[in-house]
Amino acid sequence: MFTDGVEVLRIPFVIEDHEVFIGASVGFAAMHPDDPMEGDQLLVAADNALYAAKRAGKNTWRNA
Repeated sequence: MFTDGVEVLRIPFVIEDHEVFIGASVGFAAMHPDDPMEGDQLLVAADNALYAAKRAGKNTWRNA
């Protein structure tokens, strides 16, 4: 899974003299061409999925 791969890389960076490692939270949404959803609704759905992933914890993903 994408988020597992990011964690396995263990890419460090330093914040205020503390070494931390890069992680990823991902939210995504998709629509079928025949779906009546507008582009801005798709963007809102993806944004909501991203925030749901962030609430679920580090290195997670959610779909709309």
